[in-house]
Amino acid sequence: MVLISASMMLSACSKDKTTNVNLNTETNKKAMITVYLPHGTKIDNKYLDDKDVAINYLPNDKEQYTQEDVDKIVNNIDRYVKLLVITTDKPGLEGVFKKIKDKLPGTVTVASNMYEAKSSDLYKVISNPDINNTFNTEMYLKGELSVKMARLMDASSFIYLYTKDYPNLNEDMMNARMYANKINLPFRAIEIGDDLESNKELKKILVDSGKNISKLAIYPANPKLSESLLDLCFKYKFIIPNLNSGSDGKLLAEKLHLSKEYNELSRKNFDNAVAKKIKIIGLNRKIAGITEGEKSIPAELSIEVSKDMYQKNLKLEESYKDDSIIDRGNRDLNLLIKPENKYQANSYFRNLIVYPRIY
Repeated sequence: MVLISASMMLSACSKDKTTNVNLNTETNKKAMITVYLPHGTKIDNKYLDDKDVAINYLPNDKEQYTQEDVDKIVNNIDRYVKLLVITTDKPGLEGVFKKIKDKLPGTVTVASNMYEAKSSDLYKVISNPDINNTFNTEMYLKGELSVKMARLMDASSFIYLYTKDYPNLNEDMMNARMYANKINLPFRAIEIGDDLESNKELKKILVDSGKNISKLAIYPANPKLSESLLDLCFKYKFIIPNLNSGSDGKLLAEKLHLSKEYNELSRKNFDNAVAKKIKIIGLNRKIAGITEGEKSIPAELSIEVSKDMYQKNLKLEESYKDDSIIDRGNRDLNLLIKPENKYQANSYFRNLIVYPRIY
């Protein structure tokens, strides 16, 4: 497995063991670092085994959270909690942060991929003085990044597969095309339905590529295309510069028969297992993906940044600056993360561009 421009160092404190965790059950555990995630979110097993980290799952049986839900989280936080991270794709929990700061002003608060930060209620987050940091992972504009990855993977041409119903499509396709033109990488966009096998244009390209197919890069702009494209990749041996499924680890585990490893291993060891399987089937350095669930990355990054802050007795401003974020992603998550400053307000608002790993 290769991570471009990133260190291969990972935290040495984690151990692999079978961890039976129901990702769909609401919990209210607490520790020095307390995290709330949407139900079903996969996070590295090393955090489940860490006594300083409490991973909680939010209830899913509602369209939006209520004051009762807000109070439940606030009541669970005591003076021993130094960091609170909330990740949610449903509205209603933004009010937690004020109550926490009123109760414990010294607690560091992080809004991670929160509903309000990705909606018309964005102002509630960027103007909220009770949120110390906001992290959003870039979910849609990945075309240009995927062209960059294709070049790193020695591609000689690039296909952008898309469906009309995907958000930010025109902007993303334009950015990808412009960058491909800039580096003289032949670029082609193909509109496609769910069934890739039946698309005559794509099928003709694959068949006609012949021995040159190993240099062809194909990017699925819509995550619903990722599984079918991976199946085709196993057959034709082209390059996927960004699997872009939203849950690459789960998809690769299913397709490579590594579900047990996905559930039981630390991410470092799971990634090693993926790399070995991919090499065996003749796709070494031809697939790039992010085996984390994308919703978990800001939470994992916040954990590592805060641990470093407390261990080194650093100030909040030192730990959450861009070069520190990059370093923590690099060393502790084995990810190349590029933070983009989106807004200058009372909180630090970062959009995280996450480079996929090359396997």
